[in-house]
Amino acid sequence: MIARRIAAQLAERGVLVVSGGALGIDAAAHEGALAGGGRTWVVLPTPIDSPGPKQNRALFDRILEGGGAWCSKLLEPGGRSAFRERNDIVAALADLTLVVEARDPSGTRYTADAARRIGRPLWVVPWAMTDPRGSGARALIPKGANVLATTADLLRALDVPVAAPRRRRAKPSGSLDASILARLRDEPASAEALCTQLRTPLAPILTALTTLELSGLVEERGGRFFVP
Repeated sequence: MIARRIAAQLAERGVLVVSGGALGIDAAAHEGALAGGGRTWVVLPTPIDSPGPKQNRALFDRILEGGGAWCSKLLEPGGRSAFRERNDIVAALADLTLVVEARDPSGTRYTADAARRIGRPLWVVPWAMTDPRGSGARALIPKGANVLATTADLLRALDVPVAAPRRRRAKPSGSLDASILARLRDEPASAEALCTQLRTPLAPILTALTTLELSGLVEERGGRFFVP
């Protein structure tokens, strides 16, 4: 949820979110940008006419519908080098790079190193010393990466006003939103629990939760459970 929330908060303030379209953190960033009402660009490791991974095709289509774009320099499928070229482009397009999770080594670390080589500011989300998700990010801090405290840090770095857009407590925008709210009124629940209760995949649950949170209809407590 961290990548999704940060991307949504940035997109709310007009920041264009660029990521690589991969499963996991990349997809969460794109989803967050869409939930925040903004635009996002996906840099593909595949040709434009065969966007991959295939599991994210519906997300890629929504990116175009939302005014975003697909980017690729490939005319035909490539090998491992295609992913490195994709990461180079992500780093070059972005005014700054945020590392949310990174193992060491990883493609994310390669993107971070590419950003450093071309002089782009680099930020990392801090994780507990025992959490392997942050091992690669922690290694970047002695090399000059900035430690993220709040999304406001990124907004200041981008010279974007920190003040949040005025929000109102909106009504649920769809049947899934309404179903989630009904469940949460009974008792707090995690995203995973809502998947089981509503028999719905995790991706749409996370998107709906982000939208509800941005609308002021739900709040995340303790980094895991949601309440209305």
